Amino acid sequence: MYPKPVSVAVGSYGWVCFLCNYDETNGKSDLIKARLHSPLDKFVVVKKQVLAKEVHFRDGIVYLCADDSQITIVDEEGKVDLNVGRIKSKAMATEKVVAFGLPVQATVAQMKESLIQHKHSVQKQYTESDFERSTINFWCSDSCDQPKFSSVCIVDNELLYAAFTTEKAIVAVTTSLDGVGMRGSVQRLFSYGEHWRAVSSLCIVSGKMFAVSTLGIEMIDLENAVHSIRVVDNARGGLHPLQVRKRGPDIIFSDPTNRKIYRYIIRSATLKDFAGSGNENSVDGPVAQCCFRQPCGIDVEFDNVVYPTDAMSGTVNVISPLNNTVKFLKAVGDLYKGFSVHDKGKTYETFNLPIALGLIHNCRALLEENERAIYHDVNTDLPKT
Repeated sequence: MYPKPVSVAVGSYGWVCFLCNYDETNGKSDLIKARLHSPLDKFVVVKKQVLAKEVHFRDGIVYLCADDSQITIVDEEGKVDLNVGRIKSKAMATEKVVAFGLPVQATVAQMKESLIQHKHSVQKQYTESDFERSTINFWCSDSCDQPKFSSVCIVDNELLYAAFTTEKAIVAVTTSLDGVGMRGSVQRLFSYGEHWRAVSSLCIVSGKMFAVSTLGIEMIDLENAVHSIRVVDNARGGLHPLQVRKRGPDIIFSDPTNRKIYRYIIRSATLKDFAGSGNENSVDGPVAQCCFRQPCGIDVEFDNVVYPTDAMSGTVNVISPLNNTVKFLKAVGDLYKGFSVHDKGKTYETFNLPIALGLIHNCRALLEENERAIYHDVNTDLPKT
């Protein structure tokens, strides 16, 4: 159980990041990193009470945004802060000096010294400008007048789109690493003015941006960002979208009020239920029968596997079409529980012998089921000799 998880982002190597313990009074959350593919359910507290209501994870960097805040970055894999000590070859040294616009020199030692001097110079600039290394800094503005945003959509570590609350506009933010932090520059794309009131979530599908406003979900063609089309109207449908994400050629969005996740099919402009019965409960099962109490955060992996968070139930769920994979993970989880396999130093639950044997039997039953299926395929589909 994770108290009030409000946003989730798929990371690398089976990890996901999510925000929990969200405090509506100050807009702060705890950033958690969890290995949910593991039956051990490993998790790490990355930051406590950071200003954030949504999280994104791309190429080793975590991006955080609140309702009206700067974009916070968390360097999970050492991509932002230049560590000269890790440079072991001439190829690595050359790559780094070229990236920072420094001259390529004859030896690794010379290039490493050049990089050290570069980093010291940039650190001095940060100190003089009173900039935080944990946020994207816009050097055209001083530290007291940095742009504020309410939502972001990450393309890669050099481009993101954001709802610029300071000027009520959707903007493109180009970013670059300087060895100390991340710098950004803003290009205005579309002014949404006061009538949207606020933007809580963004995503991009096939050159079109979808923005969750107070009035519904707006669609903007990024090639000709002149006007928006409201594809989901809250007033007409009784809907309350919160977070939107791309899933295949379409979008899905969470609706905590109706306790459902919906799918909007872009090609036919139709809206369908995706998951949740609408009943207020926390029940696993097929997508049409499962129940949420307050689905909030949502993210998609491989265009297929969906991770919704249920703020009221305190859960991070997985929606997957891979029934066999789900069965396998559950069976392995039962096996781990039966033998009380756990992380070193972590608390764990013990079971009496009948319960432990029952858990192990569940795993054996799956293996026997798979064995029968393989035997059937071998004897019916393969050519006979």
